[in-house]
Amino acid sequence: MTTAQLATAIPGGNTVRAMRPDDLDAVAALDARIGGRMRRGYFVRRLESALAAPERHVQLAAEGDNGALAGFIFYLIEAGEFGAGERIAALETIGVLPELRRRRVGAALIERARAIMRRKGIASETTRADWRNHGLLAFIDGAGFKLAPRHVISFDLANAHSVLESEAEAAALAAAGLQAEPQEIDYGGPQFESDPPARGSIPVRSMNADDFAAVMRIDRLTFARDRHDYIRSKMTEALQRSGVRVSLVAEIDRTPVGFVMAKMEFGEFGRTEPVAVLDTIGVDPKFRRAGVASALLTQLVGNLRGLAIDHLETEAARDQFDMLGFFYRRGFAPSQRLAFSRPLT
Repeated sequence: MTTAQLATAIPGGNTVRAMRPDDLDAVAALDARIGGRMRRGYFVRRLESALAAPERHVQLAAEGDNGALAGFIFYLIEAGEFGAGERIAALETIGVLPELRRRRVGAALIERARAIMRRKGIASETTRADWRNHGLLAFIDGAGFKLAPRHVISFDLANAHSVLESEAEAAALAAAGLQAEPQEIDYGGPQFESDPPARGSIPVRSMNADDFAAVMRIDRLTFARDRHDYIRSKMTEALQRSGVRVSLVAEIDRTPVGFVMAKMEFGEFGRTEPVAVLDTIGVDPKFRRAGVASALLTQLVGNLRGLAIDHLETEAARDQFDMLGFFYRRGFAPSQRLAFSRPLT
């Protein structure tokens, strides 16, 4: 059964149906009415992405008894973000006319989307929200979500002077034969970690289509499983459907030894400002003590600052202590956003 065949009547004369391209203006207007800010560009990108890769999207609209848009919901099927091993449905955004919220329009949109995702064989869903957005949190609670066993962490690109920058400065001083001014020793600092500072000799460049085989090799070694479909999907998105290219490859002796895949989000999960999201990072095990990951992050941070992006965000499972330690030592901190999840089976 296709999404279009799942048009369903709900109480109050409303109907849930598949999103159509001609819904764009109404969706953007309703979202602006709810959030107080026009995000039309975000919805243009999401609809274009859904047309290019329909298997990764569930996008529904609710119509009122007069045929006008009463609400909408957007889900993205994630297939490996943040190291996940299975497909997960991410609730990106939902909006309902304020005067219709008591008619269960939002609940009907979620219920219909969940029915579709079960047919796709997806076992769980997730979403994220700022803990200060009390109205959204109440809705998420009512929809059956619970706190996920994951930490959302972020890097303040606008204000923080990170460990990454200190490493880059130290490398520049060393190259000039100079030394930094002596400072109090911090025994929890980067000089005592297992991963040494990034070296200026590790070139980092933008990812391109020819990197697929190398990225697949490194990813398989990093995660000990084959994520062919996920890597192919993310590279296609980064190289063909993204207006901003922020995925990078590190090389040693002209051979790829590490990569980072990141994306720009412009409105997902209730955001009103663009943010960069680091989906996955991988380093060839033979070079894990060579500072490859630090070199990748240093270049990524520099590129994002050049784009006037204020925040870089990522997620890690609560028991991924090595990964969390790696990011925290480089200037990341707990985000104001929380991760939620819910089983679909």
